Amino acid sequence: MAGKTNWADNFNKLVEVQYDKVDSNKYWVFALEENKKSGTLNINFREWQNPTEKNEYNGPTKNGFVQGIRSKEDFDEFKKNILKFFEEAEKMF
Repeated sequence: MAGKTNWADNFNKLVEVQYDKVDSNKYWVFALEENKKSGTLNINFREWQNPTEKNEYNGPTKNGFVQGIRSKEDFDEFKKNILKFFEEAEKMF
């Protein structure tokens, strides 16, 4: 039986932006990643947690998503819809 591998063993981060303003011990990482074996691309938005106490969990939380990107057209369509969402959501403020 094969063991679980670390995410970093399978993916190279090509672009990474960190957003620290979640709360005192959580932050977001937005990354464009390449699969080391297949060369496919993913957009990975994931919330991370820093421990506030000894032996507390340190690492990615269940909050976030991974979106596969197969082409420049996929990227453009995804970006267009994310921006459309933010434009619509902004109207609520």
